[in-house]
Amino acid sequence: MNRGFLIIAIPAFLVSIFWLTLGWGWHTAVIGGGLEIAIGVGAVIYAARRQNASQNPGAGGREPGR
Repeated sequence: MNRGFLIIAIPAFLVSIFWLTLGWGWHTAVIGGGLEIAIGVGAVIYAARRQNASQNPGAGGREPGR
C-alpha cells in the first residue's frame, strides 16, 4: 500500500474518532470508527481486485489476437 496514503489516512481516522467522541460520545465514535474501517478495507480489497483483473484477462475478457 502507498506509504503516503497511510500517512494521511491514519491521522484522519484518529481525528474523526476524536471529533465524533467530543460531539456525540463514545457509542457514536465506536460505530463511526467501525464504519470507517469497513469502508477502508472494502476500498483496499476493491482496488486490489481491480488491479488484479486488469493484469489478468480471465474467462470473461477478450484475448488479444482473436
